Parts: sequence; C-alpha cells; structure tokens
Amino acid sequence: MARLDISCARRKLKSVQLADNIFRIGRNEENDLVLADQTVSRFHASIQVRAELGFFEIENLSTTNPLFHNGRELHRPTMLFDHDIIEIGVYRLYFIES
Repeated sequence: MARLDISCARRKLKSVQLADNIFRIGRNEENDLVLADQTVSRFHASIQVRAELGFFEIENLSTTNPLFHNGRELHRPTMLFDHDIIEIGVYRLYFIES
C-alpha cells in the first residue's frame, strides 16, 4: 500500500497510508492529512488513489499557495511515482509506493 512520509525542517513527523479514493491535504480539519501552518491552504491538494491499478495523481487545489512536485511548481494534475517529493508550504511529503 502506498504512503506519504511527512517531514518538516528535516525532521520526520509521521507516515500516512493512502487508501483508495480521494486523499485531501490542507490546513482545514476536514482533510485526510492536516498540515497546520499558514503556508498551507485550507484545501491545498488532493491525491486520486486507484491502488489496484497503480494509479496515483496529485492536483493543486490552491490558487494562492504553490505546490511543488520534484522541485517544480505544479500547475495541472500529475502522476506520482515511487520516491517523488511533494512540497506544500514548510512541509515535505515523500511518496512511497510499496
């Protein structure tokens, strides 16, 4: 099962499993992954998960705060692959497909 390893200031905070469906990331408590920092939008990103097909796609939902994928600003939905790096505000999320 795929997961995200979350770090901030080079310190690993936690890991979360990605279940099938839409996985939402942001500052708001309604998200699947809550990142509590002003550099993160309330509803910042989503990952469409179809694990049985090996399909993981990230999308930037924020119009004000950027999302970076492997060092490049993300402007449209993009496929995720093992060991990709997602940057949202002060957080780094490492995509691990196992």
